[in-house]
Amino acid sequence: MRRQGGFGPKGSAAVILKWIGSAIVIVSCGGMGFYFGAEVERRIRELRQLREIMFLLRGDVRYMRSPLPEAIGRIGERESGMWGRFFTSVAEELAGFDVPDFGQVFGRRINEIRKETALNRQDLELLVRFGEMLGKMDMEMQLNAFDWYLEQSGERLDKLVGQADKQITLHKSMGILAGVFLLIVLL
Repeated sequence: MRRQGGFGPKGSAAVILKWIGSAIVIVSCGGMGFYFGAEVERRIRELRQLREIMFLLRGDVRYMRSPLPEAIGRIGERESGMWGRFFTSVAEELAGFDVPDFGQVFGRRINEIRKETALNRQDLELLVRFGEMLGKMDMEMQLNAFDWYLEQSGERLDKLVGQADKQITLHKSMGILAGVFLLIVLL
């Protein structure tokens, strides 16, 4: 009589499949944790890049006395990637109007990049408010709007950088633990 269980050819294949499935579950969940940890790092990079762009724009408006659409167009040409496309599209849309509503144009373009960016909802809302303030002011008030945005985004960035290591470690650990938990539930 043949023994039933895990020792026959069919039983060993089932055990191997369970081990492979277990490894896939843990690696998949761990990978999600590492992905979310990488998104925290990407958000920090994007906030830093955006702050650098705003410093350049403020300098262009302050020292070169450039009109805002012209300064934004130059930044769009200078920058690459998502922010270059963003500022180029804002400048192109502003050029198409006699008296454009800068805040609406800026806000609409921000909504278009929501899925491309690692910035969270609060970061983007801060940027939209900045755009609304910037379009309704003379040069001195525009410079104050730049200062306001740089201060607010700087505080946000400092807080994020201070918590980044903890958040990244938490995401990675939770991903692996979720995989182990799911594995326990499934077995």
